[in-house]
Order: sequence, then structure tokens, then C-alpha cells
Amino acid sequence: MFTPFIIPVHFEDLAVRARQRVRSGEEDEERAKYVRFSVTPDLYDLADQLSVSEAVRVASSEVALEAEDLEALGDTGGAEWRNGWWLAHATASGLEQFQALYWCVHHWASLDTALARGQVASRVATGMRHVAAMAEATDAEGSDAPALMLSAGRLAAFVGAFLVQVMEQSLEDSVVPTGLTTPAPRPAAHPRPRRQKQRAARRPTSASDSSDVDDGDEENGDSPVDEMLLACADFDWSASEQREAFLEQFARLIESSAVLRAMFGRNAAEEAYVNLFCRAAYRLMESATTCKDKRVRAVVTRLLGVGVQRHGQAVSASTALVQVLLRQELAAVPLVEMLQALTDASDEQGGRRFAQELVRQVGRLNAADLAKDLAGAKSVAAFVMELSDRLPQWTQRHIGVLLEQLDGESYAVRNGVVHAIGRVLQHLASSTDDAETRDALTHILLERLADVSSFTRARTLQTWNALCEARVLPLQLFPTLARQVASRTHDRSSHVRRAAIQLMHALVRHNPYGARLEANAFRAKLEEHQRASEMPETELESETTARNAAVFYASAVDFAEAIDEALATAAPPLLRSRFVTDVIETVALLVAASRLQVRSAADAHRPMLLLVMSREAAVKEAALNALEELLLRAPYEAWVARTRAQSNSGQLPTHAAGVVQVVRGLVQLVAAATVGEVACLDEWMQALVRTERVPAAVVQCLWDTLADRVPGTTLAMRRGAAFLIQSVARVQALAPWQLAQLETVGLDDAVMARWCCDALRCGTDERWPPDHPWVGRLESVVLGEGEAAAATALAALYARCTHPGAVAARLLQRLVQRLGGAETTVSAAAARRLLQVGGAIALQQLAYAESQAHRLRRQYRQQRRGPSGEAIDADTAQAQAAPEARPGRRGRRPTAAASSDHDDDDLVASTGAASATALDADLDALLKEVEAELVSPDALLGGLVLPLAAHWALDSTAPSSLQSMALLCLTRFMCISEALAAQYLPHVFTCLAAADTSAAAAAVARANAVVALSDLAFRFPNLLEPWTRHLYAALRDQDTRVRRNALMALTHLVLNDMIKVKGQVAELALCLEDADGRVVDLARTLFYDLSRKGGPSGASAVYQLLPDMISCLTRRPPSECGTEAFRRIARFVLSFIERERHTEALVDKLCQRMRTAPTAADARNLAYCLTLLNYTGERTVRRLSDLWKCYAEWAARDAEVRQHLLMVLGKARKFCKPTTKVVLDEWEARLQQLGKPAEEPEGAEAAGEPSATPAADSLMTPTADIDPELEAMRHKVETLRLRTPATVRQAALARVRQLTADARSASRGNGNGKENSIRRRRRRRGGGGGGKENRGDVVSSHPYRRRPRRQASMHEEDPEDQAPIRTAPRTRRKLVVDATSESDVNDDDDDDEEEEEEEEAVSRSPSPSPPRTRRALRPVH
Repeated sequence: MFTPFIIPVHFEDLAVRARQRVRSGEEDEERAKYVRFSVTPDLYDLADQLSVSEAVRVASSEVALEAEDLEALGDTGGAEWRNGWWLAHATASGLEQFQALYWCVHHWASLDTALARGQVASRVATGMRHVAAMAEATDAEGSDAPALMLSAGRLAAFVGAFLVQVMEQSLEDSVVPTGLTTPAPRPAAHPRPRRQKQRAARRPTSASDSSDVDDGDEENGDSPVDEMLLACADFDWSASEQREAFLEQFARLIESSAVLRAMFGRNAAEEAYVNLFCRAAYRLMESATTCKDKRVRAVVTRLLGVGVQRHGQAVSASTALVQVLLRQELAAVPLVEMLQALTDASDEQGGRRFAQELVRQVGRLNAADLAKDLAGAKSVAAFVMELSDRLPQWTQRHIGVLLEQLDGESYAVRNGVVHAIGRVLQHLASSTDDAETRDALTHILLERLADVSSFTRARTLQTWNALCEARVLPLQLFPTLARQVASRTHDRSSHVRRAAIQLMHALVRHNPYGARLEANAFRAKLEEHQRASEMPETELESETTARNAAVFYASAVDFAEAIDEALATAAPPLLRSRFVTDVIETVALLVAASRLQVRSAADAHRPMLLLVMSREAAVKEAALNALEELLLRAPYEAWVARTRAQSNSGQLPTHAAGVVQVVRGLVQLVAAATVGEVACLDEWMQALVRTERVPAAVVQCLWDTLADRVPGTTLAMRRGAAFLIQSVARVQALAPWQLAQLETVGLDDAVMARWCCDALRCGTDERWPPDHPWVGRLESVVLGEGEAAAATALAALYARCTHPGAVAARLLQRLVQRLGGAETTVSAAAARRLLQVGGAIALQQLAYAESQAHRLRRQYRQQRRGPSGEAIDADTAQAQAAPEARPGRRGRRPTAAASSDHDDDDLVASTGAASATALDADLDALLKEVEAELVSPDALLGGLVLPLAAHWALDSTAPSSLQSMALLCLTRFMCISEALAAQYLPHVFTCLAAADTSAAAAAVARANAVVALSDLAFRFPNLLEPWTRHLYAALRDQDTRVRRNALMALTHLVLNDMIKVKGQVAELALCLEDADGRVVDLARTLFYDLSRKGGPSGASAVYQLLPDMISCLTRRPPSECGTEAFRRIARFVLSFIERERHTEALVDKLCQRMRTAPTAADARNLAYCLTLLNYTGERTVRRLSDLWKCYAEWAARDAEVRQHLLMVLGKARKFCKPTTKVVLDEWEARLQQLGKPAEEPEGAEAAGEPSATPAADSLMTPTADIDPELEAMRHKVETLRLRTPATVRQAALARVRQLTADARSASRGNGNGKENSIRRRRRRRGGGGGGKENRGDVVSSHPYRRRPRRQASMHEEDPEDQAPIRTAPRTRRKLVVDATSESDVNDDDDDDEEEEEEEEAVSRSPSPSPPRTRRALRPVH
């Protein structure tokens, strides 16, 4: 009789356990059934590899039925049905295989080869396939199922479920080796032939049995799934195909109705059987591999769907899946897919119930638990978001349950709920029945814009953006949303600002009011419709239409004004933001607003011009594209649209007329641009021409405008066209007809001549002799009007002329002749032009000589190397230097420039045997001679121009304009000769610090002097180093131009490491508070560039300068740097500190600085700096807590300092870890204890501002009738307390305590000459009295007290960043001061109270130390 297999409620109960010994006749039937399927743990030896291999062999081999097994089975099933472990309850051979198979599954981790695991898994899959095939065949034939089908199906389902869980656990633990294709070597004790013999012995011998086996193989064959599972050598459970194949066989046992009818006689299964598949599905859902595999995910969804729809597992499955969701974030998508599949089946009520129960349980999760479980909160948020995306109607039905999570602390869950609200609103947009629900959800979504978490605020803005892009926002919501979004553009989080700008951009693009957002136009139409609606004779329908139109235009006016105000206030700071996303998104918003003609975006191109010079490639590209859109495309399209609208004849506008409008806008922009904007326009035009984004018609129109061939062209437009042409010429070479046009019409005006000369210098490679017509034209420009044009023409002469020295000499002679004779009065204008041209010629001549030397070096190196990089001889070098002289060479005739350079080539070729070092030495010597010749008294420049420049520069009676030009000329000569610079440098700084600062000309002179001094600092840095502080003093000049030039010059020098910023960093920081906006922008740019400039250890330059900066700013008087100014500067500069180690070092230095803060204002400023740092690291928080003694005194005395420290505590709690929370709690308790009012002794003074030194407050408070010696001693201690040895300070403090006690006793004495109580007590103790003896005792008792480390100052830098100074130690011995000397001066306490106070002070004082050697007293650094 068959023994039925009873599946326990929890299939894990069937585990490896010791075989129970049961006495025959005493066990009951149920116990015998259970014992039959027990597996003993010592069935196989886990430590023996041979035993493990034997277990695998028995578990994976086919079962050979014995005679008694055949007799027991009879005619039940076919041959394949009989050969397996699934009949363990019926056959002894099946039981043996089952025990081995179960042992292998239980010890799955010990099967360390893919071959062994593949064999076991294949055998399990084969059993499940045979059981399902037998049941389906029986059901198809209509015959009764075998009696053993129930037990076989139970056993197959149990083993399959157990194996799935084991393999999933091994996959999570990374125990399953992937990609193993080579099986482990087989032990010698179990050779393959012996196994084959054993199998042959166990095979049935009857012909009928063998024929059954053969027929079954031929009939059934191996399916693709079987072939995949039988590829045991490549078995990998993480492979998608193998997982799917195994799970398909496993799901067949629960999905097939034939299997269920064969086992249970109906389509429903028992609960324990269903639980096997549900538990396996839950385990699979917890696997990240399953959640990522779409095919395996579909099988798992089918498993759960069958249990939910057919077998009533809705409630239990929802509870289990919620727990799975909390453990695996990737389970959100499979869960929603399953819900979608179940809810689509409208005839299945179980699926709908399951979906409702799952959503309800997710919505009712404990918010406090989700706040502690970040991974679980993210999983829930992902589920809610995915559910709202796929099933918005189901989300709408249960939105009330989900809204409860908005009150929780988990921002991730709130993000998911906000996203779900947006999807529901999008779903309800087309419905008119749920207006109340829509309004309520809209109000909730607006409230989330002010959420405490920046992530939730950003998610809310993104949700509104999605609604706007979907065009589902109601009309009346646009103005309200625009005003609320405008406030978010000033958010402190960059991702919130980015989302707010993107939403505002979407609101502008998708506004329902039209293509122009002009508030005035909307307001006019509003008034018109309001008057129409108020007319009494208006019909009802017309009145309704007028009222609706009035509502529409009222909303349009409100929206246009909201966008206008938002752009006016938010765009300027966002364009200056150091976050790239802020700038890029703001640029896109301004472009869209300018297209719609928003008032505040009318001049949007002006702030964008400055972005062309940005070092961020993304920002620069965005600015280039935006300017191309605003300055090239938009004007053309606007003019075409306007012309079409105004044309009554239907004639289309011409393309040329549109191009003229574009060019007219460009030249007008150049005419109204500042100096900085002109430079940015130049860079923008060059970038566009370089990338071929400027149409050829626009360039041609520029030339036509220059030649005055365009109607309506003015002189200002011609000047702007000349500027744009020179920008184009820097990239594209000029054609001959363009050169001719420049000569004809480009040199008539001084401004046009300036740009045309620049185009001539850059736009051609031709070289002209001194008698060329172009040279004469340039000479006339130099001698004509316009200093800028003269300088540009002179530069063009040196660039294009073959012998510029001869032309320069000719120019100087003509300028000297203009001065007149000795008896005539010198013209100031002629003298200015002589000085200007003379100084420019000196610099150009030096630059020309250096360029020629550089060209010679380069040619020498090229000619000294052959094609393979090897050196060649002199003859070959000479042949290569003059290729035109070789016979038979084809090519163009040598130009004048080439022939003029022939001598230089011969010189280089002739030095073939000379070394490069010798050539460099010769060229350096030649440059020295050139420099000396330029300033020589025998030369024209040094003998005439230089003396005149020196005379007029130092002559206070000379005209201001002449003196300014003379000073500029003198500094140019100083850049040539170091000796000359050393001679006149004091005079230049004298002019820079001139007292007469009211005259405009004097201001120009100082501005020029600053620029010239920066050039000198770049050329002779060692010479300018002693004068650096005078250069920084120019930052405080009264004239804006001087301050601006000084800041630009210092920026150039600092960023190029020409000067070192030391104590003058505070001067640069104060420029952030300058009255001129351009100076502030320059200062912000300087600090931004410094933050990107790393030091030798990777630290930014701003971090290295911060200690000096804060220390210097705190010492500034309030008139120069008040509290608010200091905090604004600190807020900006400290925003560049991002690294944790830098934050930790700054915390240390700031706290040490607070220890010695002289005033409460300094302590407050330093505490405020602590609030600006980011406390994201545990080390920083612990260091701040360790430095408690540094700021505890000020925190106890000053409420504002304590408030700042509490703000630091709040910031640290946002990112604290569980280990840091204990430190923060303890620190908060100490701060709160300081805030409580302490019990003051009777007669004590009220708490006021701390004294100069908190540790010595009792010494700094004046008392009545104090001996003058006490005052002198107090002053001495205060002066020397930080720089005297410890022994001297201790003696001084002891003396001060003694004098204080004497004065106190004398002030409250009874007039009877009563002796001082302290002296009386000391005399009784044998300690002697006061006075000199006492001081001597103190000094002698501590002859070798350890010297404490010197106090760390704010000038020190982090040792980690190779700073030269160390910080103060964590523990240091404090000076002991008698605290009663201040508060008890006028008290009438008796001697016992004084004695107790002195006892306490003495107990706190350090005990005397024995004499030590000096080496032992060295401070530990």
C-alpha cells in the first residue's frame, strides 16, 4: 500500500534531521509517514569530496526499479513516470534517490561546481515535467488519475520550491559561480565505467520494460526546455534562459488545470500546496536579478496571479508583497505589472481585491518606520510612482490613503505621493465630474512647493512642469503658479532653482494668452471688454462673451506682470551663479521670454554677452547659441512677420531687406556697448565665424554698411560695421577687394581707422616695404587724430612692414618737428602725441626684437633636424633654408616678405655647426643690447622722448592731461630697462598716492599708473615686491576707474602667481562690498577663479587665504567692515569650501580664534562663520565637540554666539550618522545648559560683555580703591600673556591675585588696622606673606614649568596643506585666576567664605613640577 506524502504547512519543516529510532509496534501511522521522508545529516559526509560526488551521482542518475517496486507500481504510468524520486513514497529506489537529492539541495552551497549543480537541478526539473506530463496525459484520456498522483505532485512541488529558494539564496550570497564550464575532476574511486555497470545492473531486464523506455523516449523526446536544463556543464542560475526554463516547469504544476484535477479532483488546490508556489514567488521577487529580467518576471507574475485569482490568496499575498517591497526597491515595477495584469482581467474579482488591498496596505505604512528605513522608503516611493504612471484610475480611487504619507518625515515617500498627485491631476483633466477632487489636489500640490525638503520641492516643481507640458493647467492657475515659482528661483538648493527655472520656461512657452506677453496691451484690451460688458444695451450672449474675455485678459495681465517681475529679480543673480545649471537654464528662459517680448527680457542679450568669456564650456556654448538666436535669427523672423502683417498688397518681403535689419541691430548694439561688452561681442563674432554660423549675406551687408551703400547708414553704424569686420578678419583672410575698400573708406574716421587697422593687421599675411602706399596711409593715421587709432596703426606697421624701425624713426622725426623750435611755445597736444607714439614705439620695438629672436630660434631648431628628427650638416641646412634658389623648383615667385627674410635664413643656415645654446646666448645678448639702445641717451627715444616724459611726469605744474600721458610713457620705458624702473619707481608710486584726487585728469593718471605698474610687476616681479602694499592701497581710491583698474591688475597678477597674497587679502575681500557694481563683479570673478586654482596639496587658494582674510576683517573698524558687510563677505567666500578635510581644519582654526576673541562682536562673527560650513562628515562634528573649551566661555556669556552654535547643531543633524547622533545629543545638552540662567552669588555683577580675555575676566574689571601697582601689573599681564614664558605669567598672576585680595580687604576694612585675612591664613599655614617674598616663592617653586604651545592664529594654514604654522593642541594647561577678585570686591562675606573660595582656586591650580631638563620640555607638535 502506498504511503501518502503529507506536506506540512511550512515546507521548511521537512529539513535534514536525525533519523528517529522507533520501536516496532509502538509508532502510529502518521509518525511513520513523517519518518519515512526524514533525511539524516550523516547520510553523506560533507567534508569528503568523494561522498559529495556519490550523493550527486545518486541524486542525478535514473532510478533502476527493483522487483518489489515493479510489483507495487503495477501498471501505473509509463516507464519515465516510474523512474524518479517523485515516487519516493511508493518505491525504495525512489526513496533512496529522494534522500540523496534532498541532501544535495539542502547542502547546495557545498556543490562547488556548475556540473554538480546542473545535474541536480536537471533531475528536479525532470521530475516536475514527468509529474505534470502524467497528469495531463491522464486528464486527456479521461481516465482516473493514479492513486499516487497526489503524493507525487506534492513531493515534486515541494522539492522544486525548496530548490528555487536555495538557488536564490546562493545567488544573493554570490556563492553560485557564474560562467563555469569545466566540471570538477572525477575521483579515482568512482570511475565512469563502474557507474555505467551499476546503472546497467539496476535497469529492468524484461523486454516489455525496455520497450516502454525506448518508446517513451521516442514518443516524448527532449523539448527545448529539457535540452537547456540538460546542459549541465553550463548551468548558471543567474542566466535568464535557464531560470525561465526551470520556472516554467515549476509553474506548470500550479497553472495546469489537468494537474490540479489529477491531484485534487477539482481545479482548486489545498492551501499548503498553493503556499509552496507563493512562497517561492515571494522569494524570487526579493531578488534583484529577477526584478531586472522581464521574462523571468513574467513567470513570477503568473505564479502570483494564479494564487490570487484562483486560490484566494489576495490578503496574504498583499501582506507578503508589501514586506517584499520594503526589502527590495526593484520589486516596485514587477508589482505594478502584476497589478496591471490582474486589474485588466475584468471578470476576475480576486485580482481587483488583491490590487485594492495592496494599495491600501502601502498607503497605511507607518510613516515613522519609513523615516528610519531609507531603502524601504525609496521602494515605496518607486511603487507609488510606477502605480500612478500605469494605473492612474486606481491611484485616484486610493489617493486619500496615500495622502496620509505627506505628513511623514520621509522625503522619498512624499516625492512619490507628489508624483502620484500630478498623474491623477493629469488623468482628471478631461473629466468634469471630479472638479472638487481636482481643486483639492491642486491646492495640496501648491502647498508642497514650500516643503521642508529640497528634494520634495524639486519633485513638486517637476510635477508642475509635467502638467504644463501636458497642457492640462487651467487658465486661472497660471498667474498663481508663476508667482509661487518665482519665489523658488531664489531657493538655496541648486536643483530646486533649476526645476523652478525649467517650470517658468514651460509656463512662458505654453502660455494660453498669445505670442506676445505685453501687460500694457492686455490691460488695454481688458478695459475695452470691461466697458463692453457694462453697457446696458448689450445682449445677454454678448455680455457673457465680454465677461469671459475680461476674465481672460485679467488673467493675462496678472501672468505677464508675474513673469516680468520674476525675470527682473531672478535673472541677474542666476546669470552670475557659480552653478552651471543655473546659468544655462536662465539663458534658455531669457531667450524664450525675449521671443514673447517680455519687458524685462528686452535687453536679455546684454548680460549674456559677458557669458561668452566664461571658462565653462557648457555656459559659453549656451551663450553663443542664445546670442545667435537673439541677434541673428529673431530680428530677421520678427521683421519678416511684421512686414507680412503690414503689407496690404500681398508682396512678400525680400531676403536682403531682412538681412539689413539684422546688420542694423548689430551695429547699433556695438555703438551702445561698453568696453567689456565690445570685447565680448568680438569674441562672439569670432566664435560664430569660426564655426561658419554667420551667413555670408550678413558679412557682405557689413561691408556695404562700411562703404555707405545701405540707405539710412549713419557714421555710428559705419563704425560698428568696421568693428564687426575686424572681428571677422581675425578668423577669415581678407580678399584683395576688401583691402582696397579698407584703404578707400576705412581710414577716414579715427574710430573706423582703429578697427580697420586692426583688421589689416590680422587679416592678411602680406609684408610691405617702407615706401609702399599702405605704409604711408598708416603713417597718416599715426600722425592724425585719435590716440587709439594711432596705437592700432603703429601695431599694424610693425606687423606688416618689412623694416618698421625705419618707419618709426621717420614718424618720430615728424612728431619732433611738430613741437616747434626753442623759442616757440610747445603745444600740449603735440607733446601728448609725441609721448604716446614714443612710448608705443619703444614697446613695439622691444616686442619686435623678441619676436624676431623667437623666430630665429624656431627656424634654427627646424633646420637642424632632418625628416627623421636627426641632425643634419650645414650644407643641407642651407639648402633647406633657401628652397627657392634650387633649380627646377616650381612655385610662385618670392614675395617681398620672403626676400626680406632671406638674410635671416642665411644667418640660421650659416650657424649649422653652432650649438643651440650658443645661439640662445647670442640672441639674449642682442636683446640686451636692444634694450640698452632703446633707453640710451644717444638714441632718439632715450635722448629725447624719455627725458621729456620724466620731466613732465614729475612736474606738478604741467597740464594734467600732459602729465598723465608723460607718466604712461615713462612707465613704458621702465618696462624696458630694470635700472630705469628702479630709478623712477618711487616717483610713480608717489603719483599713485597723490593727495589731489578731485581732478578727473589726476584720476586718469592714477588709473594709467596702476595698469603700468601691473606690467612692471609682470616683467620685474622682484623689483615690485616691496611696493605691493602700495598697489593694494589703490583699491581704496576714491575714483571708481582707479579701483577698477587696480582690481583687474591685481587679479591678473594674483592668478598668474606674479605676486603672493599675504595680509592684503582683506583688501580684495572688501571689494565685494564696493559701491560700484562692476568692481563687485570683478571681485566675485577673482574669488571664483581662485577657488578653481589648486595649491601644492590640492587645496584651493581660497581655502588657504581664508584664515588671513577672516582675521584681518575682524580687526577692521566698523566704518570699513561692519557686521553685516563681514557676514555677506563670509557667506560668499565660505561657499567655496566643499572638502571635508578643509571644513575640519577651518573649524579648528575658527574655534581657536574664538578663544582669544577680544570683543563680543568678533566672537559673534567667528561663530557666524561656523554656521556657513557644511557638516557632512563625522570627523568635523567630533572635532567641533572636542573644541568645547575654546568657545564655551563666549557661548555662556553671549546669547547670539550660543544661537549660532545651535544653528551649527541643526545643520550637523541633517547629515549625522547614528554614531554621530550621540555626540550631537551630548553637545546640545551642554549648549542648553549654558543657556539656562545661572545662580549668581549675592552682590555679584550682572552679566555683561566679556572682557578682552575670557580666561582673565577678573583681572580686567576695575575695582574701587585699587592700588596703582595692581593697575600696572594688570596691564603688563594683558600685554604679555600670549608671548611670555609660563613661569613668568604664573608669577605675575600670583602677584595680581595677592594685590587684588589686599585691595579688597582694605576697601571693606573696619579702620582698626586689621591685618589682611589672606596673609593671616597664609602665616598660620607657614606659607609666608605676600609681597616680594611671595613672588620669589612662586618663581622658585616652578623653575621649569612646561611651556605651552603658542596660540594658533588665524594666519595659520592647515598642516595637511603644507601650511607653515600648526594649530593649538587639543588639551592645554589653563591659567588659574581667582574668580572672586572681581565679584566680591564690595561683599561683606566673612573670612570663612573667602577661605573656601581660595581653597577651590588652589585646588584647580596646577601642582608644582619637579625640575626637568630642557629637552623634556620641548613642545610636542
